[in-house]
Amino acid sequence: MTIRNQSETEVSITIGKPLLEDAEDRAENKEIGGDSLLCHVLFNAVNYMLGGVILSAPYVLARAGVYGFSIFLVLAFGTWTTACALNRIFKENPKLHTYGDIAREAYGPIAERILSVTQFLELFGYSASCIVTAALLLEDYVPPEYNSRSLIMTVCLIVVLPTTWCKTLRPLAALSSAGIFVFFGSVCFLIKGAWMPLSSDHEYSFSHAASIGYKQDWRDVMSSVGLVLAVFSTHAVIPELRTSMRQKDKFSTVVHGTYITCTCVWLLTAIVGYFFMFGLESPSFLITELGPPGTVTRIVVHIAYMINLYAKFPLCLVPVSKITEHKMGLDAQDSIFRVILVRTGWSILALLVSILIHDFATIISLIGTLFCTLLCGVFPSLFALRLLSNLSRCERYFYISYIIISIVLGTLNLLCMFWVGT
Repeated sequence: MTIRNQSETEVSITIGKPLLEDAEDRAENKEIGGDSLLCHVLFNAVNYMLGGVILSAPYVLARAGVYGFSIFLVLAFGTWTTACALNRIFKENPKLHTYGDIAREAYGPIAERILSVTQFLELFGYSASCIVTAALLLEDYVPPEYNSRSLIMTVCLIVVLPTTWCKTLRPLAALSSAGIFVFFGSVCFLIKGAWMPLSSDHEYSFSHAASIGYKQDWRDVMSSVGLVLAVFSTHAVIPELRTSMRQKDKFSTVVHGTYITCTCVWLLTAIVGYFFMFGLESPSFLITELGPPGTVTRIVVHIAYMINLYAKFPLCLVPVSKITEHKMGLDAQDSIFRVILVRTGWSILALLVSILIHDFATIISLIGTLFCTLLCGVFPSLFALRLLSNLSRCERYFYISYIIISIVLGTLNLLCMFWVGT
């Protein structure tokens, strides 16, 4: 009996231990469930990528000429490929949920800290740019005695602040879809302006195109890299968008749909705005030039454009806040009051940065130069080389080449930002 009991005990231990380990492995490798459908995530992704940066497309061509197209095509294909690489890494490693998790898995905790800081600064910069853009749009409609940019920015933050308190990204999908239609409407209005001058002092049209030459200055060519990179800087929010998705195996559809849509919109805006409307006079923020102040079309477009910013601001700020919440051990379900305090604090800090640096082009170019170069080019390529299995030789050569291209373009762009005007 004793021997039999001992043997039974041994058998139970031998069988039970692997079962327990398998259960732990399954729990560790299980992906975080989301509540957003494919259409919700697609709307949020496209809305995040669309923005005032795309409406700066004619400005890029005015500064870089035909080289602007070359830079755009190289960076569009490169960032598209690295975005797909991030999705592949998440699929092959279900236990990874954030960009920082990928960095830690690939190169250790130091790499995770470096990436988290870079991701934080990029998204925080975009949050500030949303406030700056909203203030620029509203300045036309504020009485002169109240036309203070700081006051307008504060009001904008108060209006948009509740959207940062959402537990998930699904409620933002409706606003994002409206923002997307707004952009298509803005582009259609741009085409209309090319056929018919927007005002009496706007003399250019398809029949009388603007001057399309450009200054042969390599500094202008290289400084346009930041504006182009800022268009495709979805990598910082890819983990958040993917985590919010219910069917994560379809996230590749979101990536492809987002890049196809935004690439087509950028090219259309660049060609129409530069070749047939503004030429060398292309503004850095095109939406402020869509018709004279006071016209119904301008008012409608500006108000509608605010919807895009209303949905984009939380997409930028929530991942920033979650980095802090994770370090503090907070959970949106159990510590909702403290989570609201953290997100409100970061929103106020973004407002202060917006007041200090209120030049839209400067903010976007700086973000594109410093942070998008790393998050959209260097880091994902390094992670793909380290974590992706069954990489072909061509894929390895591509990632190595794109690391070099990103570093060279980013360095030259950064140097140009300091040397312009000297």
